[in-house]
Amino acid sequence: MLNIYQWFYSNIWPLKNKSYLLNYKDGKVLVKAPIWTWKSFLFFDAPIYALYKSSERTIINKDSKKWEIQLLFSVNDNYFLVVRKLKLTNAGSDSAKTYLYSVLKDKNLIDYLENYKKEDIVLKNNDILTLLNFYQVKLEDLTSEFKQEKEIQEHLNLLLPPKEVALSTIFLPQSSENIFELTPSARINILKKVFGIMWIDEAKKLIDEKKKELYGMIKAKEDTSSYKEKFEKLFSSILEIRKNIENYSFWELDEFIKNKDEIGEDLFDINLDKISILNVDFDSILLTNKNKKEEILKKKEQYKNIEKQIVEKEKEWEQIQAKLKNIEKEISLTNELEKKQKWLKIEIKSQKLKIEKILEKQKEILWKYENLQSEYEKYLLKKNNLQSIEKDYKSLQNEENDIKNNLQKLENEEKKLKQEDLSALESQINILKKELEAYKKVDFSKFTFNNEKVNSLSELDKLISNIENNGKNLNKQIEKIEKDLSSINQELENLQKEQKKWEKTISFNCRIINKDCPLIKDISDKILWKNDFIKEQLEKKQKQKIELEQELEKLKQEKQYLRDYRKKNNISKVRKKIKEFEEKEQQYNNLVLELQKKQKESQKISQIKWKKEELQKQIENIKNKLETTKQKLTSLQQEVSQNVGVEEDYKKFQIINKELEKEQKALLELNNELEKLDDKEDIIKSLQGEKKQLEKQLLKIGDDILKLKKELKNLEVDEKSIVFYENEEKNILELKEKVGKLNDLITDYNKNKLSLIELKNKYSLYKNLSNIFWKELIIYVFMDYLANLEWLINYFIQDIVNFKLNIKLNEKGEELDIFIEDEKWKRDVKSLSGGQKTALRIGWILGISSLQNSKLLFLDETINNFDQESIHIISQKIKEFVEENDMKFYMITHSEILQQSSIWTDIVELKFSK
Repeated sequence: MLNIYQWFYSNIWPLKNKSYLLNYKDGKVLVKAPIWTWKSFLFFDAPIYALYKSSERTIINKDSKKWEIQLLFSVNDNYFLVVRKLKLTNAGSDSAKTYLYSVLKDKNLIDYLENYKKEDIVLKNNDILTLLNFYQVKLEDLTSEFKQEKEIQEHLNLLLPPKEVALSTIFLPQSSENIFELTPSARINILKKVFGIMWIDEAKKLIDEKKKELYGMIKAKEDTSSYKEKFEKLFSSILEIRKNIENYSFWELDEFIKNKDEIGEDLFDINLDKISILNVDFDSILLTNKNKKEEILKKKEQYKNIEKQIVEKEKEWEQIQAKLKNIEKEISLTNELEKKQKWLKIEIKSQKLKIEKILEKQKEILWKYENLQSEYEKYLLKKNNLQSIEKDYKSLQNEENDIKNNLQKLENEEKKLKQEDLSALESQINILKKELEAYKKVDFSKFTFNNEKVNSLSELDKLISNIENNGKNLNKQIEKIEKDLSSINQELENLQKEQKKWEKTISFNCRIINKDCPLIKDISDKILWKNDFIKEQLEKKQKQKIELEQELEKLKQEKQYLRDYRKKNNISKVRKKIKEFEEKEQQYNNLVLELQKKQKESQKISQIKWKKEELQKQIENIKNKLETTKQKLTSLQQEVSQNVGVEEDYKKFQIINKELEKEQKALLELNNELEKLDDKEDIIKSLQGEKKQLEKQLLKIGDDILKLKKELKNLEVDEKSIVFYENEEKNILELKEKVGKLNDLITDYNKNKLSLIELKNKYSLYKNLSNIFWKELIIYVFMDYLANLEWLINYFIQDIVNFKLNIKLNEKGEELDIFIEDEKWKRDVKSLSGGQKTALRIGWILGISSLQNSKLLFLDETINNFDQESIHIISQKIKEFVEENDMKFYMITHSEILQQSSIWTDIVELKFSK
């Protein structure tokens, strides 16, 4: 059941740069406005667009830049917020991006809706999404579940009643389509959606599709020409392959080929019913062929291995030949070694002369010093000491300045501190201490709560605070559970009403089987699944109700226990005494802290004097240290300046040492190379021995190659025999495949015969079912609906017009005929006047709303053209209807009679214009 609570518009067609919130309160509301205030647009077009994304006129105001519609609604007590953010397309029309939220029904939402029932119906600038967030209402964004805009609207259409139903039961705009002026077939389609029985059309469509599908399948299976064509191709392939196999026989297959005359000489006239499956042992034949082929392949593999060995031996022979050539080359090169030996001796003599010159440079430096290394180290030590003393001198100067600053701070602090008389403060503290002792002499045993004892004033204070908080929490819990119980009772009442609506089941007596049609029963079970769902919800809500009632009783008992305890122990008086004690205890603690502070200040003066004396002594010590350090500094500076030359000579000596090491290393390398050349005779002897050994290996490898070539001649294989057995194997496998396909074809043909019989039986069943749905079921289902609707419409119009409405479903079951009749004659609705047609429209929407148990009704300028007496009658009918059904009712009208009616709980006077 649909219910609407609020909708918000920003810059919608009549509202340029304006935003309004329409707060859709319960009750009967009159909307008063002069012409050109766009009231019909705001109360009809915009909410219908928000729900169905459909409008007969432009939604957006093209002079604005941003456009938005928001709508808060519920369907079967599930709450949703839909947000349409619109934009202007290049073509000048409007399009929308939709956001859908599920709204949690909790205390925050209920409080929000209750608060806004107290507000005006039309509010400025408030937007629903912001307000819900402000009230901390929980929203779940469902938008991401849908890939496209179209999918969101499809989901909404599943939640909402169809648009045609909404325009027949909730909204009656001034320009809405009049069902009495539609064609008979269009009328029946609207009623199907109103009464939720579009499933009949869906079922008819499914049945016809299934019937068509079955007919096609039967025709396809009756045509066996494809089987015969396949058989011809397979049989021809089998004959051709069989001719190519020479070594083997296939008894079953060969017999089948010989007896082909029995199954038809012409393969296209063959009788497939006479053919049975062929059983041929292809595997044993393939195994025999495989063994023969493997013997030949094994011999061929041996031949390849020997060929490989010959190639490897020839490579080895070539490698030894190459080694022999290298050895002969090395022997010829030994004659060149004598020339190299003479050159090395000359180089060694030259290198020794270089080293002697470097040693002379070393002597020039060393004759100045007894020990260059020792004197250089002494110089470095003095230089480091000088740097250290300079650093110490600066540090002492800084320390002296710091101590002087601290001394000045202490002198300033000493001036600020003054001694005070502390005796009066101590006397005041003793008086408060005695008073506090008196408060603590309390009998705590009488304050036992829930078997828990209290042993001190702080514990008692904590207990009283807990009792007061528990009392507040219990009141909140009781209030919440009572609200939840009220809500559940309302939900139970709604579910029970809904259950009555769905108790009716569908059945149909089938003439063919002379009992209820089982297929109709299946469809009924699928369509009326909601009955089981409602039962499940009822049981769930009943269980929740019992649990809440039990919890409420328990909370009330706890609340009564708290009341009795408070009364018995006079808690308010005790709390007052505790407060007095806490105040005095705080006063006592403050005075003690003040006394301690004063005492510390008086002690601090003597500490400052002692610190000043200490700092004076430190200053004197530092001055003495500075004088001593300055003397050392002057002496060291003189010594270091006198010995600067030692550092320069030491660095030169280090450079000469590195040069000497380099030249000595080069001399050593030349001597080593010369020693190697002295061993040339041993190298030549070694090379000649290696040459003889390689020549022996060459002879042995040559003999091995001759033996392998002889063995190779004995293993020569005829390649044609391998190809023959491979072709035999290929043909046998191909023949096996074709015979398998032939057997599959025969099996499939036999299955097709059985399937055809089953399909014909199903087709006959669906043909009978199609006749039922097309002609009889629609009449059967509509019978009760139309009788009730006709009675309700005539009940609403009986005091306004002098005729009755007659609704009849014609024999085809797909058209709805509507005509009127009075005492004289029957005639078409088209013959009525405008006022009479309007009366019929009002009777129609009230009748359908009554059948649908709708809780919303919007009427737009519906009865302005009636005479005063008719308006009085119609307004009274509407008043009785909306009050009896407890509906939200909004009417837009210029009629002064209707505006002065006592029905209205609120009157909205619209003043804004385009």
